[in-house]
Parts: sequence; C-alpha cells; structure tokens
Amino acid sequence: MTAISTIGFIGVGNMGNPMAANLLKAGFDVTVFDARAETAAAFVAQHGGRAAPSLAELAAGRDALVPLLPDDRIVRQVMFDGGAAAAMKPGAVLVDMGTCDPTGTRATAEALEKLGLLMGEAPVMGGVVFAKDATLDIMAGGDAAVVGRVTPLLKAMGRSLVHCGAIGAGHAMKALAYYVNACALL
Repeated sequence: MTAISTIGFIGVGNMGNPMAANLLKAGFDVTVFDARAETAAAFVAQHGGRAAPSLAELAAGRDALVPLLPDDRIVRQVMFDGGAAAAMKPGAVLVDMGTCDPTGTRATAEALEKLGLLMGEAPVMGGVVFAKDATLDIMAGGDAAVVGRVTPLLKAMGRSLVHCGAIGAGHAMKALAYYVNACALL
C-alpha cells in the first residue's frame, strides 16, 4: 500500500478545524470541505490548504478522506449520496473519525469495499483543547494493514493510538469508554 500524502478532510468545525490544521503542520497536503462553505473558507484563511466546492471534488485524487461527522448515517450520506465514494481513486481509504455506530461502520466499509475502496475508523477521545494540542486519544478499527497505512496521519492529531480490532471495534470501544466514564460519575 502506498503512503498517504493527500487528504480530504470533511467537517472543520470546533474539533475538525484544529485536527485538520495539525495535518497541515505535519506536512500533509490537505483540502477541506464543510457543509458551510464559509467555514471551509475561514479554515483556509487561517491555516492554509485548500477548500473544495463539492464532495466529489474533495474526494477526487486524494489518498484518504477523513470525515469528522456526528453519525454513521451522515457519513454514508456524504460518501454515497454526496458523490465522495464515486470520485475516490481505487485503493483510497476512508478514515472515519466521528462518533458512529459500529454496525453502520461495518455496513459502510462493506459498501466501500465493493467499489475497491478501503476503510478504517479512528474515533477520538478528548475535547477541543486536546485537538488543538494534537493530544487526542485515538481508537482505531479496521484491517491492520489499513490502520498501519493511516497511522502517520493519526499520529499528527493524537498522542495515543490503540488498534482495537476489526472494523467497528474502534467505535465500539469509544461507546464503551463513554459508558464507563458516565458510570464513574454516578
């Protein structure tokens, strides 16, 4: 598998903005997209990189797409209805960093595999301060070779990276971590 150098980052809000900025600082070629075009333009004005006018243009020619979206339904909508998956080059990888349902994540991975695309997941723990400092805790899921391929970009955003297992395991681990933390507060 080839190294990842070009990244399309989807969602540059409170968390995504500093995460994508850290990818730029690490030397990756980053193009961003946000549902609000003015948010993507503000990112470029502040940090550099480029903004794509559509999901298809964001995905075209990139080694990896990194969505930071609220749930797996929106990830599938962006990838399939929004045209991102159809525009990705064969062998490109989707690195889902949002908080998603493990079952939905596995369904997305299966659909992408039929298109010759790869998927890993890498949900994060930590807030905006951790995103700014690139000290997020990252729980990766997916084939070991895919996780290995995306490790350099993940390490640009986090202090710890744990490969939790097959696709869906990262999102399952994040849900478990939230549950344990919530129980600790009782």
